[in-house]
Amino acid sequence: MRARDSDQKGGQVMDNLVCNELSTDSLTGLISGTNLCAIRKKCFLDNQLSSRLAQWFLNSDLTTPWLHEHYTNGSVIFVNYGVNRIGTPFNLTYGKGPDSEEKRKYYEDAPRITSQIRAVCEPDEYPIDTVCTRLNELWPEGAKIAEFENKKMFAGIGRITMADHKHSHQPHFDSLPAEFGLARQFSINVYLSVPPSGGELELWNYHPLSPEEISKTDQDMDWRSKLPPSFFVSPEIGELIMFDTRRPHAVKNFDKGSRVTLQVFLGYIPGKPLMLWS
Repeated sequence: MRARDSDQKGGQVMDNLVCNELSTDSLTGLISGTNLCAIRKKCFLDNQLSSRLAQWFLNSDLTTPWLHEHYTNGSVIFVNYGVNRIGTPFNLTYGKGPDSEEKRKYYEDAPRITSQIRAVCEPDEYPIDTVCTRLNELWPEGAKIAEFENKKMFAGIGRITMADHKHSHQPHFDSLPAEFGLARQFSINVYLSVPPSGGELELWNYHPLSPEEISKTDQDMDWRSKLPPSFFVSPEIGELIMFDTRRPHAVKNFDKGSRVTLQVFLGYIPGKPLMLWS
């Protein structure tokens, strides 16, 4: 099932940690929490659509800072790593009530932003629709856009990373709060633009943390000194990469260019369809 990957760790080619195909077997291996750390599907998008979307994200006046959630004493705080976004992420609603301004904005923005990105893609298919259709074909229980709160969620946030980003300093984790009941959580990134050098995805073959463990994680802890050696995956334009967000991960620095992705999370609950949201 697992192909030899061309990415390296300490000069050694990594075997068995990355699968170069998106299939039922590779999804099963990644979701089961074995040593498979990522799935790659090269040429998922053609270069023309990738370039069209990347230029729209880079030049749009809709960009705002993307804030990553951290936890301090059980409370959510947000950190700016120097990444911009188009689309309202669900993490801004964490800890907010059902009638909050944050919840209202998230669900109001979802169809509006999706419609705008779809228009840029035309006459091609919206890539997140392609992702959902493919997962629905591959997974026994199917796949769908999530409705955690009985409302259709946003799926397909644009992330724009420039050379001054701070993703590489500290490994980080992403997880919905435990109340949503996910057994596992993954990120699917479709790469629209990559820098000429650097910008690799850094992964660790380390056991996934639970949402409770992540919420209690000391963000100032020197994770790099405690983790096993990392390895890097070098994305290509038009490539899809899927990995476990409850494992530590980071993005390597780069000096010039941009790293633009269309990103969606994937949630797994045994016996239910895979769920997509941003």
